[in-house]
Amino acid sequence: MSRPVSPAELAAELGPDGEGLLSTGSVGALRVLLLAHGRRRTSCADAVVLLRTHHTGAPGALDTARLLVTDRRWDRLTGRLVRDLVGTGLLSEADLDSLARELLADEFLHYRLDARTFGEEVVILLPGPDGEQEVEEEQAQEEEAAAASELIARRRIRPPLRRWAAARAAERSLTPIAELLALADDLPARDAAEAVRGVVDTLDSLPPRVAEPLLELALTWPARSVRRSALQHLVARGEQARAWRLAAADSDETVRKTFADRDEQASLF
Repeated sequence: MSRPVSPAELAAELGPDGEGLLSTGSVGALRVLLLAHGRRRTSCADAVVLLRTHHTGAPGALDTARLLVTDRRWDRLTGRLVRDLVGTGLLSEADLDSLARELLADEFLHYRLDARTFGEEVVILLPGPDGEQEVEEEQAQEEEAAAASELIARRRIRPPLRRWAAARAAERSLTPIAELLALADDLPARDAAEAVRGVVDTLDSLPPRVAEPLLELALTWPARSVRRSALQHLVARGEQARAWRLAAADSDETVRKTFADRDEQASLF
């Protein structure tokens, strides 16, 4: 088993961006950096270290996790990233339920920027309109606070996050299955397919009266990734013959070839 990599080693490997993130002294400063772009990663290790460093025994893990899972640094690793962050144990069940709902609610995650986001040591300066007569200091402070509370950062939600969120929502009955499918319809095509795949991932935990119609629907879903997941589910529960028959008639060559290869391998035993 390889030894754990220290934050200092991670920082050296990742360069200035990693060093900046891993050397932040406060969660507020970290969140400021997470709102800026940085070098894309090939590992989630630093994201996990960041959550552990700032939230072991300290509140606010959900808020930081929102930024981590929607950060472009890890946008090629989001499926693994969200699982690794869950694995830290720093996010409560309520936190994870809330995150799942947010990751299914819209095309973007809308991250509100206010004083609580950054901490008291960070000040957001908002430019005022030119040429206007100065107002009293107290009134200016009130207007600035109101404006700051309305700042929203739109964070792109990558498709693998939809899959995780939909699976959690289905398993924990956070949202009725029909509503989950309706939510998927409102998402971009690839995001929608991954959300439906997330529901398919949970078929074994759903009551048969819900799971069976859902499986039949998934077997005819327009996105090939959903049909492939449904066929894999058939194979896993011992219905190989039906899976191969349906795959052979599938409109997508990739699906046909994938399951034809499996059929050939099975016939050798």
